[in-house]
Amino acid sequence: MHCSTGPYTTKTASSGRRYRDLPRCDLSDHDQNHGRQTKSQFRRSESEPSFFDASRSTYLADDISFTQHAAKSQTSRSRPDHYPAISDQYSTTDCPTAPRLGMWLVDMSLTSTGAATTAWWSRAPAIVLDVAVGTALLYFFGWIRTDATYRTLNVNVSMLSLNPATYVYRGFIVLLPTILLLGFIIVVASALHRRFVVRTPSTDKGRGRIRRALIAIRSVGWLGLATAAATTIAVVSQGGAPPYWLPYVLAASSAALGYADQSSADKTHEGGRSRGVRASALVVLCAVGTLMIIMSYAERLGVQQGQQFLATAQDQPTVALHTKERLSIAGAGVKVVRLTDEGSEFHYRYTGLVLLIRSGDDYLLAPRGLTPDSPRPVFVVPKDKARLDLGTW
Repeated sequence: MHCSTGPYTTKTASSGRRYRDLPRCDLSDHDQNHGRQTKSQFRRSESEPSFFDASRSTYLADDISFTQHAAKSQTSRSRPDHYPAISDQYSTTDCPTAPRLGMWLVDMSLTSTGAATTAWWSRAPAIVLDVAVGTALLYFFGWIRTDATYRTLNVNVSMLSLNPATYVYRGFIVLLPTILLLGFIIVVASALHRRFVVRTPSTDKGRGRIRRALIAIRSVGWLGLATAAATTIAVVSQGGAPPYWLPYVLAASSAALGYADQSSADKTHEGGRSRGVRASALVVLCAVGTLMIIMSYAERLGVQQGQQFLATAQDQPTVALHTKERLSIAGAGVKVVRLTDEGSEFHYRYTGLVLLIRSGDDYLLAPRGLTPDSPRPVFVVPKDKARLDLGTW
């Protein structure tokens, strides 16, 4: 095959309309014979389906289409956009449309790169939103833990001026064991699903076993949701605190029902708006139950930390507080001494105190003789009116 590569020339048709003489491709005897052979091979392949596949049909169809259009170009002229696609069998340098094909490929590559960049930027708001939601959850869990700790020590958390990073760090300490436990549960559940569902033979006996298991899971899930709903109604009506087991029942029941519905949908390929609404509701209930579980864990962790401080208060290093005036500081193990040095700026010294926390410009102090059963006085002393000496006294 040979294609003319000369410049385009302008001619005038018999109707008076001017047009451009386009380059055309001439078929050699070899190409025409090849086209006839291809047509005969294609007709013969129709009667031999055992030797005919999809890839070969596509190749032969492109070959025949190219031969027919190239033969037609010898007697008629068409615009460049009407030229057929060049098959991989022919070299891209045999026809002047090859540069256009190369530019099209370059445009495709640039478009793909731009689309990938655009897709990354389009996901940026979602990533920022996820990070913001995660940070807010960590702050919330850390605040719950801190509030439980200082409430055990008879301190209101609103009196503290803690850095937000402190709450986020304490929230991470709360969330890390929960994530590990949740990952372990997912791994075990996946292993059980693979062992008893995926590897079950696809027979009537196997399908019946899976069906009975899903019915049992669904029954337990509905029973758990009914119990959680009745308990929630009772708690709301009476104004009491929910029982500790309510979040666990809510999350487990929702997860069980979601698993049963998903397994049934995979087997029967059924769906619909009602199934989608129920799946969304189950996801929300499971998320609420999980959130309540983490909040309960953060509460217990904070209370345990406060009780541990009370149990070991006598072993904590004490501080000596020096003040200009006598303050109403008293408690188990607290002693006050009047300083007789007239040249001293401070005239009273208090010992037998432990430092709870330094919050902003204030010291929060407690008696060293604290116990879980004893009164828990807390003393707030401004930093600019006292001097605090750390050490054992």
